[in-house]
Amino acid sequence: MAAPEMQISECAVLTAAGNSMDTLTEAIGRPLGSRAPLELGAIPDPEVYEEVPGRVAAVPDFRIEDYVPRRGTRSLDRMTRLGIAASVLLRRQMEERRDITADSWHETGISLGTSAGSLRSNVDLTLDVIRGHGADLINPKVFPNSTMNCCASQVAIWNDFHGPNATVANGTISALSALRYASRLMSLGHCSRMLVGSVEELSPQRAWGTRLSGRIDSEVVIGESATLFSLEPAGASPSPVATVTGCEVAFCPISADGARSEALRRVVDRVCSQPEDVDLVVPGATGTVWQFSEERSLEHVTGRRLDVRRSVGDCGAGTSGVQVAAALGCAGPGDHVLLTSMDESGVVAAAMLQMCPS
Repeated sequence: MAAPEMQISECAVLTAAGNSMDTLTEAIGRPLGSRAPLELGAIPDPEVYEEVPGRVAAVPDFRIEDYVPRRGTRSLDRMTRLGIAASVLLRRQMEERRDITADSWHETGISLGTSAGSLRSNVDLTLDVIRGHGADLINPKVFPNSTMNCCASQVAIWNDFHGPNATVANGTISALSALRYASRLMSLGHCSRMLVGSVEELSPQRAWGTRLSGRIDSEVVIGESATLFSLEPAGASPSPVATVTGCEVAFCPISADGARSEALRRVVDRVCSQPEDVDLVVPGATGTVWQFSEERSLEHVTGRRLDVRRSVGDCGAGTSGVQVAAALGCAGPGDHVLLTSMDESGVVAAAMLQMCPS
């Protein structure tokens, strides 16, 4: 039996460009690094980034109190706050378009991509122990922030979701991995709606690690993002945005560029049977050391290219989520959109979307 078609019905995104799909669409094509500092908004704790090479950018004017009541948010880290904010935005957008019962929300699940949870929370907790506080004196309210599934769990708690709750850690391709996982769960009947996406916070630990790794171009800004989109079976939403026609993930154990490029090409060929009909390509490796390998794997694919990383910054695991959001915001009705991604671990992914008629 063929797997049922899955459709994306709504999407919410927060990036250095702003907290809406419109601001993201407007930012595409305009390099983030070319903007004046005042355009990017204030950076939280700016003093900790003073010696970090290059520029950093955060979601402008972000306050969790603008999305949920302040009570109960004090101990949440930035990554979790971004994820909760994205879920609240998504719910608002969906409820404006149609009536959704409380029971329907209760059955909703989460499939959230990340790199390693909140790196800053992990480091801060470890330093507290090492510097003499001891494990017995650690604030129990902040300990959950150091777990990889904290963000997805808190999103479910704040929204009263009782469906499957999964955290998918797969580097820069995490959102596409989460999409494939969510599609499989739904096709097996575990739930009728999944909120899918990825989150990555800006932190000095991640900024330093990214710069020192040398994996991104020096002019690329280091940013942050939170993206969530609603995935439902075809026909569940009266106004779907796009149909997911394919999503594949593969692993290449050989680090040579040629091997990675060939692995991605095979994945692309599995999700895209007619590369000449592709209208839009959203590559995930632009501005990184894997850009050439990705370009080689896409030589046979037509369609204009969309550069997400230079427009909103390097968002780590959040990048693939922003790719999905950019595709939904920039593609036209009926367009065929190809998304690709490569990670330093050797994992490659591709997804194919067909935009629904307006």
